[in-house]
Amino acid sequence: MVDAVFLPPGDEHQLTQMMAGRKLVVEVGAFTGLMSEVILRSMDPAGHLWMIDTFLGTSGGACTQISRIEQLRELFDRLRSWEGRFSIIIGRSEHQIEFKNRFLDCVFLDGDHDYLSVSRDICHWLP
Repeated sequence: MVDAVFLPPGDEHQLTQMMAGRKLVVEVGAFTGLMSEVILRSMDPAGHLWMIDTFLGTSGGACTQISRIEQLRELFDRLRSWEGRFSIIIGRSEHQIEFKNRFLDCVFLDGDHDYLSVSRDICHWLP
């Protein structure tokens, strides 16, 4: 496993509370699935998580870039026990039109962390 990212205990608790009981969640920026695991653990057991990522970048933190294959390998290893409860879309979130007219319980934005990218994600995903 890549130890490039960590989730402070307070953040995990807050994310767990935000996702409790959610049934349909989109996560923009999955990287190696650390947040995805927290989301899946917290969601309604009948829920589904859609993860959208290019798998070309870093965690947004001070870590080195890892390959797309390594990111996906770690993500699948981490989420193995939730098989069937998540889907992965490889690409940019603003190109995903299948969600435009769907009701979503939550969209968790954790993609590129620069100002322009965050602004673009917010504008794209607002109802």
